Amino acid sequence: MSSPIPEEKELTKAEVTTLKASSSPTTPASNEQWLKFGKQTSESIKQVTAYLIDFWEAYQLPLLLLLLFAGVAIFLTIASFLLDAINHIPLVKPLLQLIGLVYMIWFIWRYLVSTGKRQELASELKNWQNFFVGQANSDS
Repeated sequence: MSSPIPEEKELTKAEVTTLKASSSPTTPASNEQWLKFGKQTSESIKQVTAYLIDFWEAYQLPLLLLLLFAGVAIFLTIASFLLDAINHIPLVKPLLQLIGLVYMIWFIWRYLVSTGKRQELASELKNWQNFFVGQANSDS
């Protein structure tokens, strides 16, 4: 049951030199190839960077608006999930509905029952409109 041992043979000088050259990773040709590859990669990265900078300068406002809309969409999605999770807690949904009903009754009583209060509310809404939109025409 002895395993056969392969016979060792003597290598010639040419075979030894060939083996050393093929196993050596740092031959001059290999170094030149790596340097060439490095230069090409560096130039490609510089071109892409320059293109991205030019693209950003040309389309900065639309890109910022797109990012803003994406951020708002993400925020609204997360807020929707949170409100949905809160809404599934027992007794929270009816409590929030009761709070909304009480606030609605208070608002109607406070601003909409008497004429003076309606005019006060209208002038306050006009002030808010002027603040956000700008000066509105006084003709209306």
